[in-house]
Amino acid sequence: SYELCAYFYTRHISLPNAEKSFFFFMGDGGFYPKVKATHINTVIGDNIPEDIDSAVIFQELRNQFHVFFIHKPYWDKQVDKRQLEKWKAMVGPERILELVDPKSIVDIMLGAIAIVGRTRTLQEYCNDLESRGQTQQRIEDIRRCLGVVMDNLNNPTLPPPGSASIDNPYGETTTTSTTSNTEVVWPQAFICPITEAPFEDPVIAKDGHTYERAAIEGWIQSYGTSPMTSSALSGELIPNLSLKSVIDQFKKQNNIR
Repeated sequence: SYELCAYFYTRHISLPNAEKSFFFFMGDGGFYPKVKATHINTVIGDNIPEDIDSAVIFQELRNQFHVFFIHKPYWDKQVDKRQLEKWKAMVGPERILELVDPKSIVDIMLGAIAIVGRTRTLQEYCNDLESRGQTQQRIEDIRRCLGVVMDNLNNPTLPPPGSASIDNPYGETTTTSTTSNTEVVWPQAFICPITEAPFEDPVIAKDGHTYERAAIEGWIQSYGTSPMTSSALSGELIPNLSLKSVIDQFKKQNNIR
């Protein structure tokens, strides 16, 4: 998981002879609100008595590194948007690099390093790409990707990362508007841990957790693991009819369509 990786690099990696180094995440998923002590102790071998807030770990990581998130769009656009907002809160919107073509990832990373290190402006870096024979389409994709980095160096007005809330990116509670335009707080048990939206077609996976059918099918196809436990997970799903019945009753009581 992203937060466990961040923990390892903040607590176990030291670069005493380096200037502030660069750290790149790349992916299409979200991070969990806490780094689990059981994961730390089992995977890394530390002896941590309790979970650690991911916000604390990301702050430590930013203190040690220039942190970027190279964003590969997730298949579910609504989930992707929510996850991306939480990444912006953790690393800063100017450190989100949109990946258009996977083949350009090295050029994007080198460009971010050059621009933040002030060894190149964006235009100078694009000129370098042209001299290396890169296509105009590739250069324009990279220009758009790195533009926010250059803009923030010239006009550092963006709020500091970590200033926004990082509620569980897989959902604690959420709200929805009723026909009377009032806000109804949904119980956490009614929220899919992947989509962060109320269940429509809840199913139970082999890990014992309930998910929205389309969301968990897409997750298993992409990752083959449980989004809650990270253990291997197959596609066998059982409809959670009792939960769906309770949700239908809740929606009726609150006039939710």
